Amino acid sequence: MSSKNAPTLANVLKTAAQNVTGERVASSEYSGQYATSRITTGLGPSVNSKTSQYGGNNAMTTAPNFYSPFLTPTSFQIPNARREVYLWANWWRNNEPKIAAAINFYTNYPFSGWKLECSSSYVKDYFEKLIEKMNFQKWLPEISKVYHLLGDAFVLLSLDCEHCQGSNWDEEKNEVCKHDGATWKSVCLLNPDSVLKSPAMIDQTGMYTYKPSPEEIKIVNERQPREYYDAIPDNVKKLILKGDPIPLSPISIHHFKHGSNPWEDYGTPLIRPLFPTLAYKDKLRQSQWIVAERHILPVKVVKVGNDQRPASQEDLDSVQDELAAIANDPNLTLVTHHAFDFDYVGASGKVLQLTNEYELIDQEILDGVMLNKALLNGEGPTYGNAQVGLLAMAQRLETFRREVARWVEQCVFKPVSEWNGFTIEGERGQEEIIFPTIKFDDLQLRDDTGKLQMLVTANSNGVISNMTLIEAFGLDPDQEIERLRFEQGSNFVQNPAFGNIDVNNGFQSGEVTGQGFGADMGMGSPGMGMTPPPPAGMGMPPGGGGGMPMANNYLQNYRLASTIINDLYFENIENNSSLINMRVANRRFKSAAHEGFVRSLSPVSGRGRLGS
Repeated sequence: MSSKNAPTLANVLKTAAQNVTGERVASSEYSGQYATSRITTGLGPSVNSKTSQYGGNNAMTTAPNFYSPFLTPTSFQIPNARREVYLWANWWRNNEPKIAAAINFYTNYPFSGWKLECSSSYVKDYFEKLIEKMNFQKWLPEISKVYHLLGDAFVLLSLDCEHCQGSNWDEEKNEVCKHDGATWKSVCLLNPDSVLKSPAMIDQTGMYTYKPSPEEIKIVNERQPREYYDAIPDNVKKLILKGDPIPLSPISIHHFKHGSNPWEDYGTPLIRPLFPTLAYKDKLRQSQWIVAERHILPVKVVKVGNDQRPASQEDLDSVQDELAAIANDPNLTLVTHHAFDFDYVGASGKVLQLTNEYELIDQEILDGVMLNKALLNGEGPTYGNAQVGLLAMAQRLETFRREVARWVEQCVFKPVSEWNGFTIEGERGQEEIIFPTIKFDDLQLRDDTGKLQMLVTANSNGVISNMTLIEAFGLDPDQEIERLRFEQGSNFVQNPAFGNIDVNNGFQSGEVTGQGFGADMGMGSPGMGMTPPPPAGMGMPPGGGGGMPMANNYLQNYRLASTIINDLYFENIENNSSLINMRVANRRFKSAAHEGFVRSLSPVSGRGRLGS
């Protein structure tokens, strides 16, 4: 074979490789032009690829790889099962500082304070005592914490009804209980791992059931502790012994669901989108952890022998035995020849430079929890730069607070008002249920200084009322007006121009200046600013007289006024006996609270219904 037709080294190697893989290539006098070959990929059967020669170099093109975010190695390590997602969320809350700070913010900030508003002072007082008994100050922040951390907050209200004992079935009447006089006993949060929801059909809501925990099953099986066992209803004990889930009443269970689609049964945690970022940060932390361990526990490196005196295997074994013998005895001395080197190698110069990487990760975490440094630790941008973000945060929190307020009003307050007869007839004869509304305190995420200054100026110019200005400052207008009246009355009495007062006999004679009274404390003349005496027979005491009936002291004066008001009040009640009946929707007392509510609707007499 001539040198002209001899194959090059590259052609020989390529032909040999193709023969090993079972590929056949048609060659023509080793001209460098090759036929189509097949390349094996990791996604399935072999795919075709073509090679060509450009300027003596071979260029190979292959089909692109298929990509799916569900099939990447990282996606297989991120959990999707509900219970595993709960575990991850709790783990990150316990081990990642920024996640813990964010969850604490969403726990304590939205429900830092509230008040009730109601048209009936009796109903307002009743529900203020109820929410104090149910400890809403504790449970509303807990609802917010579980809602944002796990995405599912299952709130269970325990019914306190003397007719059905919370079972919704009246055994005496053999019918569904109407819960007359019932109320709520307590509120609690269920473990979302133990709550199962059946799928909903189109516009129908699903049913919720509770799967008892191993501890609860143990109590029923062993009947110990006895006080816990006796507190469990008999029908619930039967379901637990059979291993069936316990159905939850729709009037008692409420599901706060975060983040997921409306048709999905369960919510999504706030930090669920951060799972890949947090896992990546944890892997970087692990690599740095190993480097840090190398600083504390360096590797021992022993060199035996040199070029002039190479070490044999016997030498290596002998040195290894000697080092093992003195490993736990640092006082021993090892004597050997000069071709021996002992050193400790740590992580010097091997530390990963991850400053920029951690900064990006921390920013992603803050974006994921929708917070900024100004809220977490007071650092970061000024209020002017962060104002838009703070206002957006306020709106997000207000949306959740409105959802909680609706649950409190419609699912907690309204049923109790129905069960206890807190109802009246409206103007058109319809039945209206009286229950309070809950108003949360302002979030204080915006600076209202400029707005309040403008309102003060508008009030000074007569554009807005004093009550609107007082409400803008977050104060109660009724309370402020009452306090102003008290202060003005105190100043009026303490004024020296008011005259001398005898606590036993009333006013003394003498001129009282500046008040429009006459010198004799009688009715006076029209010119003194007082009303002239009424005609005879109107408001005059028996036997006539020239003045209004007066008492010798305050006690007799009060008794006289009380007697007159008493006569007028009961005369009004006798002539308008249907007054109360027109205002109350139901006269049958369902409970002591219902009776107290009905009595609170009686017209105010001004004398406290005391005897004459």
